[in-house]
Amino acid sequence: MQENENDVEYKRSELTRRLNAGENVIIQSDRAAVLQNVANPKAQYHFVVLPKEDIENVIALKREHLPLLEHMMDLANEAIDKQQLPASDFRIGFKMNAFMNRLNMHVISNDFYSGFMRRIQHWNTFNTDLFITFQAIYALLHVTGSVEPMPADKVEQLLLATPVHCNQCRFCTDNFGKFRHHLALHWMDCEKERLWKMGVGNISQWMGQMQLNGNDRIPCQPPLNPFHRQMIPMQNNPFVHRFQRPFGPQLRPPLQNRNSNNNWPSYRHPAPTKPPTNSLQKPKAQSASNADPDKSPDHQQNDTKPCAKKKWYTKRKNKSNLQTKPETSSSKANAKLT
Repeated sequence: MQENENDVEYKRSELTRRLNAGENVIIQSDRAAVLQNVANPKAQYHFVVLPKEDIENVIALKREHLPLLEHMMDLANEAIDKQQLPASDFRIGFKMNAFMNRLNMHVISNDFYSGFMRRIQHWNTFNTDLFITFQAIYALLHVTGSVEPMPADKVEQLLLATPVHCNQCRFCTDNFGKFRHHLALHWMDCEKERLWKMGVGNISQWMGQMQLNGNDRIPCQPPLNPFHRQMIPMQNNPFVHRFQRPFGPQLRPPLQNRNSNNNWPSYRHPAPTKPPTNSLQKPKAQSASNADPDKSPDHQQNDTKPCAKKKWYTKRKNKSNLQTKPETSSSKANAKLT
């Protein structure tokens, strides 16, 4: 039993040991320091501001600690500025059910997208009354001079409160696995928007530098842009000439650009030329004089008329139309004998 208590106390003093060793310290002053939460972050950006004065938790704060809280807030704003993100994307406050034995102020982004956001208790810790903002704590200390503790039964009720509501839309569910997937979709959309803004900012900065240099004909090399696509030179490609003809639905050329045979442009195969109109319109007398005298009139008439198509079926043969068989030599001999 004593060993378990020692293990718990060792875990509760983890932030103090990291502060004394200088691990994961981003900003430090003579009164407080900002540490990056690397052990179990609950969002993509999660920092902890610790005072160097030994203060156990938020309940131990008094009115005389207001200057210290203001200094901790300045350090938190400085840490946010280093991330190049707007301050509206972060929450700054304290936990009412803090586990650590040193006062710590959380600076956490609103996405709450992390692999350590595993249980519903983790979500409710930052999105219910268990998390009190810096402004609320500062107002309580300024008015009353202290912060009252929360009853244990209310803490348990808030930790297990369901359903969970999304802080970015109206999504609501009792299944925390689906809720984590929903948070991941929000994070991907925000990341795409951030990268797009970064690309637009780099392009505008490049345009400003080009105008300052006064050399708009030969621009300098643009900065790294995730949306920049390099154009591939195709002049020296031996296979390009095969595809240089126009493709897709082509518009019919105007009348003045058509040729005499009313054909398409030259990149298509030309149509066969039509015979002259004079050879087709011969008079009947001339065609009769050019007729072959060796052929009968019937043959000449058949040559001029088109051939009639034959029917595919055969006519039935009548018995009256059947031809008699020719008499053979054997049959004649039999007739003489008779």
